[in-house]
Amino acid sequence: MITYIVSQLNEEDTITEKFIFLNIDVDCQGILTYDDMRKNLKNIGNATPEDITKAIKAVDIDDNDSIEFTEFLAGTVSKDIYQNDQRISDAFRFFDVALSGRISAKCLKEILGGEFYWG
Repeated sequence: MITYIVSQLNEEDTITEKFIFLNIDVDCQGILTYDDMRKNLKNIGNATPEDITKAIKAVDIDDNDSIEFTEFLAGTVSKDIYQNDQRISDAFRFFDVALSGRISAKCLKEILGGEFYWG
């Protein structure tokens, strides 16, 4: 649900994250590779290579060995932005395609095309 919420944010809400993303994406691919992230995260604190790999995997929602901007936002945006009652309600309504007040596996399959990651 957080991926949906951050995909709906306006540029004003994400300007800092976009600046950071673009600075990490030095080859201007529009995605961050594991190497991009490792090179940038190793300069922060006392993170071990294992810590860095774990953090990257947590952000790489679709497990394609790269981090798109929406995934980056989902991992970095302030909780004040995504823990907003209106945004949560909007996201819930998006996923509740049956208008049942619940988000079922059937709804998720309909929205996500039949295949989705259960985590």
